[in-house]
Amino acid sequence: MPPAKKPKLRDLQKGMTLALLKQAARKIFYAKNFEEVLIEEIAAEAGVSRGTLYLHFANKNEILFDLLRDDLAAQMGIYEELALQDAADWASMRKWLQRFRDSLDERRISMRLFPIGIRNMPERAPVVVDHRETAITLLGQKYPGFSLTSLEGEARERKRARIYLMLFQIEQAAYTFSSDPGTPDIGIGLDL
Repeated sequence: MPPAKKPKLRDLQKGMTLALLKQAARKIFYAKNFEEVLIEEIAAEAGVSRGTLYLHFANKNEILFDLLRDDLAAQMGIYEELALQDAADWASMRKWLQRFRDSLDERRISMRLFPIGIRNMPERAPVVVDHRETAITLLGQKYPGFSLTSLEGEARERKRARIYLMLFQIEQAAYTFSSDPGTPDIGIGLDL
């Protein structure tokens, strides 16, 4: 087997610059109204020129979409954890739900950017549906309640709608409980 190729310095620098740009964009998007953010601000925060930013992204909408795609990938990682669990008992499910909630807390501020991203780039909206369908397929391989493989027509669509509603419930409870002042305690929410 040939030795693994070492990454070239240029590729490493490109990856580091991309990471700096994303980190800078998140910081600024979280601090300001998205419409007021200027490309120059993101570049300056990242410590690069505007031209360097344009080597990576065409505009701030593209940056936002890339960040949202990262958030969807992080959420998919949580669903993958659920699919890989050995046990589906109450204790392991509660632990997974807590982990899910913690992951949403890490991305809490970015959640408000999703509607902006979809509004500004409606042609990219299918990425959210694709994400959800991938999660359903992944979970359906382990948990029959998520499986749509044996169904067709209206029966399939009804079950698919129930799964969507269940996922929305889990996500909204994990996102809201104990995060917003006055909401129910997350421990009680997880038990329900």
